[in-house]
Amino acid sequence: AAGGQVPIVYVAPTGDDANSGRYSTQPVKSIQRGLDLAAAGGTVILDRGTYYLMDTIRVTNGITLLGRLTPKYQVLVGNGLVRAVLLITGSVENVSITGGYAWGYTPEELGGGGVKIVGDGCILRNCRVYRNTSVVAANGGGILVQGRNALVENCYVYSNSVGMHGGGIAVETPGGGTQVVRNCLVFTNRADVAGGGIAVMGANNADQHVEISECTVARNVAGMEAGGIEIDKPGWGQDLFCDIRNTVTYFNQISGFNLGPGTNIYFGLSPSLSKMFYSCSVPLLYPTGGNITNNPKFQSATSYRLQSSSPCVKAGTNADNMAETDIDNSTHLRIINGRVDL
Repeated sequence: AAGGQVPIVYVAPTGDDANSGRYSTQPVKSIQRGLDLAAAGGTVILDRGTYYLMDTIRVTNGITLLGRLTPKYQVLVGNGLVRAVLLITGSVENVSITGGYAWGYTPEELGGGGVKIVGDGCILRNCRVYRNTSVVAANGGGILVQGRNALVENCYVYSNSVGMHGGGIAVETPGGGTQVVRNCLVFTNRADVAGGGIAVMGANNADQHVEISECTVARNVAGMEAGGIEIDKPGWGQDLFCDIRNTVTYFNQISGFNLGPGTNIYFGLSPSLSKMFYSCSVPLLYPTGGNITNNPKFQSATSYRLQSSSPCVKAGTNADNMAETDIDNSTHLRIINGRVDL
């Protein structure tokens, strides 16, 4: 659909949809009204507050939906009734997303209780995605990524649940491009089948590429296999290339009968095309180099920062896209004294 004409639109819980939304002193009230007013490629700025949703927010036309402050101050609540966000084209940044509920029987209805990313090149950044649910035969309790070259970055993803694969995040590869999950903390999610934390599900089409880097995947639960990360394909088709780098996958569990080789990571078909390097997990499946199996030594059962004595400190490999000023989810520098932690 064609967008509006306003380059920057302001939204606030105290606003009025009769306002123009052009100024912070004249905000509209509903997020979708703000998105409808925004020009293609424009920005919709959310003021602090809680936004209760009766319908799914649809982000399209290359618009950026941006929380004004840090994520905890702008909260989108699905009320256990609707998926919170459908990201078609554009980006969503600096918001918390909770209470989303995805169910149904059509492809559009299924999956991604909190956020469903369907467009190419979409970005979900600096968000908290928690206590969302996806039911029936679907993937992605918190986040479902389907679009090519999509990026999920600097997100906390926790306490989500799903009926199939990917309690926290599910990546369904469409073939072509690279889907990236980077610098995310994924914890205490649940999948009834597999991939309690993250599931990467290949398809039988063009070669597919996925990157999971600088993440911590911990204390997630799956019903059958891969409490932490699942990488799998439904058939032999084309190749699935998945790289896991600078990532800690530890203390995940399987609650039911174990059909896989490990509780933390499971590689399914064509595993030799996936690489795990400079990461911490046990057991190590198809490692390439620089991996460790030692206890990562989190600070506590609820804090996933590393103790100073952790074997993961300065045990990573600096990626080409890292800068000395990059920060982690706790706003600490990722690279200290020349080398990144896991």
